[in-house]
Amino acid sequence: MKVLKALAWEIAETLRRAVTPFFISMMVGMVMLALLGIEIPAFSGIVNVLLAAGDLVLMFFLLMGIGEFAGKMKAAGQLKDPGFAEGKSAGDKGVGKYRPCKEYRPYKGFVIGAVACIIPAVLIVVGGVTGSSGVRFAMMIVCGWAYIPVYGIRNLTGISQGLSGEALNAYAADAAGLWPGFIILALLIVVCGVAYIVGGRKEEMRQLQLQRQSETMEKIEKFRSGKRSQEYAERKGEKKQ
Repeated sequence: MKVLKALAWEIAETLRRAVTPFFISMMVGMVMLALLGIEIPAFSGIVNVLLAAGDLVLMFFLLMGIGEFAGKMKAAGQLKDPGFAEGKSAGDKGVGKYRPCKEYRPYKGFVIGAVACIIPAVLIVVGGVTGSSGVRFAMMIVCGWAYIPVYGIRNLTGISQGLSGEALNAYAADAAGLWPGFIILALLIVVCGVAYIVGGRKEEMRQLQLQRQSETMEKIEKFRSGKRSQEYAERKGEKKQ
């Protein structure tokens, strides 16, 4: 029962963390879709590719922050303070309610990225296999970030081949153009995983520094305490004499 409960918490936490990357990417995709209305295909294609790169950069910083938070949770879980008991607030430690599912684990960033990519991956497979224009339209609306950059590149390729009019539109919107979207999905997963690890390691180094500072302060305090005790004993000895 405890194992199932822990698994349920892990799934819930992963889904919660994947929601933000998914919706941020969806909004970026909507901006890309709006830019398709520009009558200069070359300009539209270049801007959409830049937006896709910007989305990956944004995901990096977002997941790095999540990794840092998870590192704090891991440090909190290692403490013996009863204030960090499961489900209780960590109070002034600044990490909210502690649960094991929130702790840093190196693989979690990749899992979060993969979960955020489930919907576009399904749409790519269904659209690529069936050739459905409806699925491609849904892909543009919901997950344009994983399709429109490829669409723009194919559009530029078609222009370079001398295609125009209906032939160009048919080439750019062909169902085969969905499959390269997996390259963008893979890039997003890798970026999320690496950024999460960078954030987690950054927090681990910070915790290590704090630990070393604490140990140094303890040594200094012990030295001072010993010195005070020695001075007190010396003064006491002088009084007896």
